[in-house]
This record gives sequence, C-alpha cells and structure tokens, in this order.
Amino acid sequence: ESANCLSSSSVIDMVEDGRGTKWIGTAAGLDILDSEYSSFTHFDLHRNPDTPVNPYIGRLLEVPAAGTLIVGTGGAGVFVIDSETRQELPEKRETVNRTLHTDYIHTLFLDASGRLWILPGDSKPVVLDAITLEPANGLAWSPELQKAGDLIRVNDMAEDPVTGDILLGSTEGLLLLKAGSGLIRKASGRRAATTVGASVIFDSQTASGEERLFLVGNEDGGLLHFDTETEEVRTALVSSIRQDRPASWWRRNPVSASPTWDSAPAGCRARTIPSSRTSMRTARTCGSPRTAAACSAGRRPAAASGRPSACSRGTTPPSTTTQSSP
Repeated sequence: ESANCLSSSSVIDMVEDGRGTKWIGTAAGLDILDSEYSSFTHFDLHRNPDTPVNPYIGRLLEVPAAGTLIVGTGGAGVFVIDSETRQELPEKRETVNRTLHTDYIHTLFLDASGRLWILPGDSKPVVLDAITLEPANGLAWSPELQKAGDLIRVNDMAEDPVTGDILLGSTEGLLLLKAGSGLIRKASGRRAATTVGASVIFDSQTASGEERLFLVGNEDGGLLHFDTETEEVRTALVSSIRQDRPASWWRRNPVSASPTWDSAPAGCRARTIPSSRTSMRTARTCGSPRTAAACSAGRRPAAASGRPSACSRGTTPPSTTTQSSP
C-alpha cells in the first residue's frame, strides 16, 4: 500500500467488507477509504509485466466465508486479497485466472450455495467454489446452450433468497438455474426465451406472496417481471409508495391503456415535469406533521378551504411525471 489521494475521479465500484474497510474501485486502480481522516490509501496490485500499471477496477466482491476480497478488472483479470491482512494472495489469483479465457471481467456474483460466478465481457460465466476458487461441481449447461458455446454473454444475474432459484440475463434469452437441479437452461416461456436481460434483480416486494418474481431490465422492452412458476415475462405493473425524505412520498402507478393519476392528499399542489416514458409516479410533500401522518396512513386530510386542492383532483396527463410540493 502507498499513501495517495483517490487514484481516479472515475469511481466504478465500492464495497465495505465485514471489518469495516471501504474498498474503492476506480478507473485507475484500487483505493482504501479512511473515513475518520477522509483520506485514501492506494492499494498497489502486483501484476504481470504485460498488464496495466493501475488497472481499471470493474467489480469488487467480498467472500465473507473465505475472508477474501475478489477484484475484477478490465484488462488484468482477477486479483484476490486477504480482507484481514490486506495482503494480495498471488497463488489464489493464479488459480482463478487460469480458468478464464479473458482478462476483462464484467460482473462478479456470489450465490447462497457458496459459488463464485465470474462473468467475462465476451463469453459465458466461469463458476468457482468461492472458498477454494477451483471449478464448482454439480453444474451443467443444457445441450442447447452448449451448442451456443462462448457466444453466450451473461449481462447480469440474481437469486431468489428463499427458493435459491437463479435467473441470468443473457444474449441468448433469460436463463434459469432452478435450486437443486444443477442445470442451467433457457426459460421455457416463449417471450422469456428471447428476452435479452440487461439487468436482473429479485423483486423483494413479492416475496411474501405466492408469486416469486424477478425484475428484468430490457433495453427494448422496458421493465419486465419474470415469474419463476410460469417461466414467462410480462410487463411489470408496479404500484408502490416510497419515502425519500420526511413527508415526501413518491407513488408509481401501473401503466394502463388510459392511465389516470391517483388523487393525492389535500394540502399538496401538483406540478408536472416531463417524462420520456408512460410509467407514472406522483410525489407528495405534505406541509405539516398531521398531513404527513395522514399521507403515511393513506388517508385524505381535509383541505384548508372549501375548494378542493389541486392534488385532490384526479388528472390524466399524456406522458408526464407529476410531482407534488407544498
């Protein structure tokens, strides 16, 4: 390690390990943030002579059970660091890199079964045991995907924390690894099998219901829901409220053929801001603690005067986002 400022103003990824160490991955190397003194220490990665001096750090991932930090780079492969001693582990790095066909790492993912998924930028994932860093056992690709070979590029992946099902967004459609099956295959749904998922997360809002849904970001199809039961996708109809600061609320309404804004609590007035999409959301800023409490409970407080407030009237804007302010 050497004392220095932030290696680059372009910060790509960050992770705080179990010991509270904050690792910062930048476009020009790896840094450690000392929050107490607001200073940075540059971590010198020992590299091969033909790799970049300060490699682009694309992804950081802690493996708590192994006490290691996995560092994925753009052009220098993978580095492995002991989180406790902050020492690089060159033997483990060599073990990982000999399984890779490229030095450019797109994404790192740790599943609940202790498997480390390394997603290169131009081929299908390499799956390792996160402790030994040797190839993981018990996984296979379906015959259809084996034919595609390295033409498969996995963009992102996510896991259902309850069932253990894993969904992979790839250039060959949505891929599914059902818990306990060991087989990575295409989703059986017709549309899902051709959906190129750029980003995938498990939808925790559905975790308490009967459906187990993943949210899939698709460049051409917007936001989709993938149902693990039917293995098909559909347009994600999201209706939820989130608070971003005290007494300020955002509501996102399902998209319909003739979308109508839900009425907001009285005591707010509406203004519109342009939106490039038809998905809609309403922000409410309630002007008093009593009004804020009513907003939180979903009740409509009485208007201050006999006239209905701007927020209490439903509106149907064409393609706009409505933000309410006091």
